[in-house]
Amino acid sequence: MILLDYFRVKTFGRMQVTPQAVWTSDLGGLSETQLRVLGVGAEYMVPPIDYAKTRYKNTRMYGLVCSLIEKSYLFTHLKNKTKNILRGA
Repeated sequence: MILLDYFRVKTFGRMQVTPQAVWTSDLGGLSETQLRVLGVGAEYMVPPIDYAKTRYKNTRMYGLVCSLIEKSYLFTHLKNKTKNILRGA
């Protein structure tokens, strides 16, 4: 059982305070009630991206690094698509 930052649903509604690490392989056997208790479908009070504050997000390089990472995945995707197209021709 995971007990982390829970509170009365009548007070705040179905909101999750902290992100929780749960093995995805464990989710298949859970009931609807158990999934609800874990926070499936709930809103969050603090966006997951802001939960762990880092000073790096405030640097000038943060945006550039994020952009480069996103573009590298796009480049890899396009490269693989091109290979598949050429193999099929």
